[in-house]
Amino acid sequence: MADARERSWERCAAAGDELAAVRWAVERLRRGALDPRRLRLAARLGDPLARRLVGGGAPPPPDLEALLRSLGRWDGTPWGRAAVAAAEAALPHWEPRARVARKRSSARERAAARGYLDAARAFLACPCPRHEGALRARRPPPGARFLRGLEDAARHEVPERPRAARATIRASARVAGEAPVREAVRADLLGWALADPRR
Repeated sequence: MADARERSWERCAAAGDELAAVRWAVERLRRGALDPRRLRLAARLGDPLARRLVGGGAPPPPDLEALLRSLGRWDGTPWGRAAVAAAEAALPHWEPRARVARKRSSARERAAARGYLDAARAFLACPCPRHEGALRARRPPPGARFLRGLEDAARHEVPERPRAARATIRASARVAGEAPVREAVRADLLGWALADPRR
């Protein structure tokens, strides 16, 4: 019965029913399928439901620096995810510029950048020795400066992780522009913050 009720709340929430969304979120909190600390992060990132559940919170960050401040004292996964999302937003904008500037940006360089990003995301999701080795085996192309701090940003045990992530995010914004990077980071972090932490 409870599962059917929860599925009903989920469907109604997806259709825009705010009361069902609140009920569903409260039930997820009760079961441990929604982490309270992540919910507070989602509220700081401006998610309307999270703001309602935690009793306030700011509107969505108006600029990139405000978004970085919203990460506050987090030290783990959010910084790595933010760096990877920012770099992914910058990658399509970097490719044409590199072609013009160096007159020989090849499909191999684009594939190397994409492979490096994919390895960073995989290592972030599963920091096992195999994924760590795959990330270390790759290097970003020389012209892709926005990727330089990504390995440190993705690593869990690196104390400079927030600093490396900030550098990657800011460099990505110089390539793609602040708005697309901010929105990519915000969307990725909201998806993570509101997901079931047990998965």
